Amino acid sequence: MFSQLLQLFLGGVAQGCVYALVALGFVLIYKATETVNFAQGDMMMLGAFFALTASTVLGLPYWATIVFAVLAMAAVGMLIERIVIRPVLGFRPSRS
Repeated sequence: MFSQLLQLFLGGVAQGCVYALVALGFVLIYKATETVNFAQGDMMMLGAFFALTASTVLGLPYWATIVFAVLAMAAVGMLIERIVIRPVLGFRPSRS
């Protein structure tokens, strides 16, 4: 009985932490770009798929999987910022 209650409690806390991270992502993106990014969930899912691929297909250990997913999503984020967000917000590259 106690172990089940503890497991439910820890599962709820973990799920709450994930929700808090998603909300923090919404706030950070809005404050940085003043646009609402509804693709936040898709980006999280893409990162999870990168981690799954690194773990199952590439056979990387746990910590290398995390590093791989973070680096892959950093690259995807930079590409999206340059290809999508900058043109939408009207930024032009400076020519010097």
